Amino acid sequence: MQKPCTVDFLTKKHIPNDEQVNQYYVEGSHEAIIDIETWETVQLEFARRKAYQEEHQLKSYIMQSEDNPFTTKVFP
Repeated sequence: MQKPCTVDFLTKKHIPNDEQVNQYYVEGSHEAIIDIETWETVQLEFARRKAYQEEHQLKSYIMQSEDNPFTTKVFP
């Protein structure tokens, strides 16, 4: 909370909060969109693809498939 802070309350001008005002981190304030296990599985897949990309010196990692309408449309 309080990532930006208000510099002038009359103009409502906001700037990034670089420790001018205390910041707070609130856990459990709302329901997660996806569960933790799915999040961690996806993060591992991102890391695996990045390692494969670096190992084979590829600029991008795209799985080509003519049957898939989302090929080259959805990226991590």
